[in-house]
Amino acid sequence: MVRRPTGGSMKQHRLVALASGALLLAGAAIPLGSLPAAAVGGAYTVTSPDGNTSLVVTEATGGALNYSVAQNGQSVIDSSALGLVTAAADLSTGLNFDSVTTRAVHQEYSLVARTNGPITSDANEMTLTYRKGAATLEITARAQNDGVAFRYRVAGVGQTTLTREATKFALPTGTGLWASPYREAKDYEDSYPYVSSTQMGTKKFSMPVLASLRDNASWALITEAAVYNNDFYPAIRLDANGNNNRTLNAQLPGPDNNVFNTAASAVAVPVNGAVQTPWRVVIASSQLEKVTVSSMVTDLNPDPAAGTDSSWVEPGAALWSWWSNEEKAGEGDNMRLSQQSYIDSAEELGVRYVTVDCCYNNTNGDVEYLAAYGKERGVGIFIWMHKGDFTNADGSYFTQSQVNQVMQNVKNRGVSGVKIDFMQSDRAETIALYDRISRAAGTSHMLVNFHGSTKPAGENRTYPQIITSEAVLGNEQYKYGRPPTAKDSATYPFTRNVIGGMDMTPITFSIGSLLTTHAHQLALGVVTASAMAHYADSNAAYETWVGRHLLRAIPSVWDQTKLIEGFPGDYATLARRSGDDWFIGSVTDKARTATIPLSFLGAGSYTATIFADGADDRSIALSTQTVTAGTTLSIPLRLHGGVSVHVSKTPLAMLGTADRVIEAEGSAAVRAGGAQIAACPGCSGGNKVGSMGGSATLSFPNLQVATAGTYTLRVGYLSEDPRSFTVKVNAGSAQTVSPPRSGKGNDGKPSGWEIVRTVDVPVQLNAGNNTVVLGAVGGYAPDFDRVTVVSGYALSSGSASVNAQNAGSTTAQIRYSAATATSAKVVVNGTVVPITLPATGGAGHVGTQTVYLPLGVGTNAVSVQRADGGAIAGLERLDVRQ
Repeated sequence: MVRRPTGGSMKQHRLVALASGALLLAGAAIPLGSLPAAAVGGAYTVTSPDGNTSLVVTEATGGALNYSVAQNGQSVIDSSALGLVTAAADLSTGLNFDSVTTRAVHQEYSLVARTNGPITSDANEMTLTYRKGAATLEITARAQNDGVAFRYRVAGVGQTTLTREATKFALPTGTGLWASPYREAKDYEDSYPYVSSTQMGTKKFSMPVLASLRDNASWALITEAAVYNNDFYPAIRLDANGNNNRTLNAQLPGPDNNVFNTAASAVAVPVNGAVQTPWRVVIASSQLEKVTVSSMVTDLNPDPAAGTDSSWVEPGAALWSWWSNEEKAGEGDNMRLSQQSYIDSAEELGVRYVTVDCCYNNTNGDVEYLAAYGKERGVGIFIWMHKGDFTNADGSYFTQSQVNQVMQNVKNRGVSGVKIDFMQSDRAETIALYDRISRAAGTSHMLVNFHGSTKPAGENRTYPQIITSEAVLGNEQYKYGRPPTAKDSATYPFTRNVIGGMDMTPITFSIGSLLTTHAHQLALGVVTASAMAHYADSNAAYETWVGRHLLRAIPSVWDQTKLIEGFPGDYATLARRSGDDWFIGSVTDKARTATIPLSFLGAGSYTATIFADGADDRSIALSTQTVTAGTTLSIPLRLHGGVSVHVSKTPLAMLGTADRVIEAEGSAAVRAGGAQIAACPGCSGGNKVGSMGGSATLSFPNLQVATAGTYTLRVGYLSEDPRSFTVKVNAGSAQTVSPPRSGKGNDGKPSGWEIVRTVDVPVQLNAGNNTVVLGAVGGYAPDFDRVTVVSGYALSSGSASVNAQNAGSTTAQIRYSAATATSAKVVVNGTVVPITLPATGGAGHVGTQTVYLPLGVGTNAVSVQRADGGAIAGLERLDVRQ
């Protein structure tokens, strides 16, 4: 090892102006501020701008290199090995110092998929160059106020293979981990249990790993950054070395069919002369909040290419039917009709997308039809693809030009994005495919959601079209018997979600084996962050759920995030701001009281709308109160419970509360012939009516309407197999309705008897009182949840007289066609409701726009006009749930 002295004999000298005001001469620090980098006796140090966090590279006997990390005078990473090993040269030993350069790094950028507003990041960086024969090893290390990172670059090795990364992370005494087992499935879909230093053994962990240092005095999150936008290099895992010395080893993955094979031939990565690794990252702070909200992972990724236009990238949540019902034509389902209903519900709930979990290879026109149907309603469509759709017959992956063509072909079908599943590999060749898909998606203006995927590593900064990824144990796994627990919910904010958006398919409750309260599920919409969250329950379950009022308002991206209180695996309370509105979510494993000081609010009074645990796990207690910055909310949480709070100077709108929904189990219905009330987790009133066989009937004997005519009964039903039922109005003949099954998950998880679906039945009603009777055809009818009455009014003149049985906010849908978007208003008895009517594609393309009308009991004068009071062409009908 050639040891270079501190002074002027270093090979390179470079004067750098630092943001802190300090000047650094490479190899000698001038102490005008913090000490960004220094070399002392074979040790090279880079220090954060605030002077509190440092990474030291030291030269050891035999030409080996070690590093250590410290913060506030305390060890974060004890002395640990550095280096890479190739078949051409072992660059973990026998190294000779060549040079050091330094620079200050100042960044200002914004993310499309943001959890905070514009980001400002400052770091100090040093690059050490070592030689061994013709080969060179560069180590670039950065120190930021919230952590450190380093990466390698190897050159001069010719055509060879890289067979080992020597990087280690030696954790200090008193360290415990929250670490997820690395799965053979390579999908990062597992919990993050606590692992003490004596329990590490030879366990194999996925990144990220959260470390508690010195008995929770400080925290460190170990992960990597800039993986698939970097070079031909795999994603790594961390293997404990079995010596109970708290050391984690960077490990290259073996073949996909034998990922834990660590033989050099099994893990070998081809190298063509040079290779650069991703960043190895240690986010560190004595405050858990600073780890939770750190931007360090994206800080270490490059900006989009110059000239990149990402204005077309639109974050938004999605509805998704596959959790509640795997549509199968052979089991009596119609995918096109089912997805139409999801598109209708998305428009009503203000959800931007619907993911159709099939159909890339569908050639019957369903994809094109649904894309057009969605466009008419302002709803984009994602379709499902498999990694195999980018694979040649010989097993090799498509080239960039082939991937480009695939993505453009999908775009030409009218869809907004793709969900690419079963990626399930961290090998370098698959990592390269991620990059090709990401590039092609940007060119074709397609959004991408990777599922069954590697963890994110900040690549969405470079490729904003990567809207989210899975790599998490989500609610989808209720279908496979290993669902996430409340403990998982309370761990993700400090682990998986720190490194990027996670699509954990949240907010499901239509399953009897639910491991959390309903309020906990709603809170996941705030506690977890994803620029595209898939709301996985049945669309019909959301339609009347009390949580819909908040669900409709939850943004997909955030301007500010704060950790209010939390401890991994126990509880987590986060506050997120969008514009002037704050959303607070709290989840817990054990029963406790959430203490939420609102000191982050501005001046004046606000309205807090609270969705708390109710009297039982399936109920949500809704309340409001006036609060200020001096208020501290104290809210009891049940075992596995949660709470959500909307805080704004504009109270959260309670929309559609006057809709005429008649519960099957309620007092307005009559059950006869053996029909029985039963509990139902996803039903609007928490119950349903079943045992609808033989002569059993469900009657609604006092259905009042003002005028005779054709109405629609939207019947909420449940069945795991297709079952017909009859609808009889007054003394008329019974009509038979034969809907598909309501749902069914994998192996009956969830059961179709827990999943609500709706079917619209046109009926002729008399003015005044009517009796509607539901019954069986032959054997058994479905179970029933509710009936919603929908009245239709011609709107071609722009106005209608709307009759209402209930006073208050009522859901209505305007059917219309328009070539361009129109700023409009609905005037109800003189009250103006501003709306926008999006373009539907012009005449012949009939879309819908949901509006909430403040109706009074009796006759209401309703008109739809341009914002300036002018007439609107293309109006057809107004459907009102009264």
